[in-house]
Amino acid sequence: MVLSAESSTLDYDSPVPIYYQLGRLLRQQIAEEAYVSGERFPSERELAGRYGINRVTARKAIEALVDEELLFRRRGMGTFVARQRDRTGESESRTHNVCVGLYDLEYITHPYFSITIKGIGEVLDLKGYHLQVSTTHRNSRRDDETFYMRVVRDKRVDGLVIIDQVITDGELLRLREKAAGLVLVDRELPGSGISCVLLDNRHGMRQIVEHLIDRGHKRMLLVLNSLRFFNDREKLAGYREALEAHGIAYDDSLVTERSMDALDGPEPPGAVIFGDDVRTLDGIKSIRQRGLRIPKDLAVASFMQTAITSQIEPSLTGCRAPLHEMGAASARVLLDLIQGEEGECKRICLEMELVSGAST
Repeated sequence: MVLSAESSTLDYDSPVPIYYQLGRLLRQQIAEEAYVSGERFPSERELAGRYGINRVTARKAIEALVDEELLFRRRGMGTFVARQRDRTGESESRTHNVCVGLYDLEYITHPYFSITIKGIGEVLDLKGYHLQVSTTHRNSRRDDETFYMRVVRDKRVDGLVIIDQVITDGELLRLREKAAGLVLVDRELPGSGISCVLLDNRHGMRQIVEHLIDRGHKRMLLVLNSLRFFNDREKLAGYREALEAHGIAYDDSLVTERSMDALDGPEPPGAVIFGDDVRTLDGIKSIRQRGLRIPKDLAVASFMQTAITSQIEPSLTGCRAPLHEMGAASARVLLDLIQGEEGECKRICLEMELVSGAST
């Protein structure tokens, strides 16, 4: 049997080397768009298993396609399909669109998201890219998990910036297989090869806890949104590290998701730390309904200072976060990926600054 351009098999009896046959076959598949530009290409192991050959042969075929610039490699991430060229030799045009993914559109007015997105948009605008904002609404989780996959597959965007703590790790890994341009904001998926730009939530929380310890507090209630979220798990880790560093025993009953019931227990805490400003607003209302005075009866800290918490009296202790820079840095990392710059996946962690208020 002789391998033709249309064939999907290899002729092991042919004098034509197997790696050459495989390269010709893969080249044809790329030309016919069996693999989409920017998509992760099958590994040596996957090709070896698919075609019943050894990995050395598969490697030689891949290397030939890399040399022809049909494929390109990213260290630590794998091999990807390059943007193909038309008959004039010009690169396939980019859409110059970037999608920013949020969990819910209502979040876009929140300072955390609006300032971060502003930072993204300013960098993209300078480089001639357009910003699109898409959401994964809570009521259609299953359908929306495939939305990002569709926009990548249909080549509607060149890259994705995800500011979504709810999207599953599995969906992110599937996106990594399809999208060469993917950056996570304030979330990390270790070992995935996905670049990320983070706030140092762990160290920020340590600063707040140590601030309260310096003021004599040992029992501190930590109110988080959800420990399903990476950034809340980092805050908890910082809380525990600070307690351990000062020889204070960790009490699981003092870590809750939204609940303030510990204030009504036999040993109420002397301080409460809210993990975000939404928790802060609800929590302060609950504190005042109990007739407690801040800080005389209860010290209060809000993890992140925003325009929302800045309106509260007394002024709140918390951390100042470089949200604009987080957005700008994520856009710069994404553009590097879109433009095919080599290198390992990037992890940028931005420091937070403690600001002491009258609430503690």
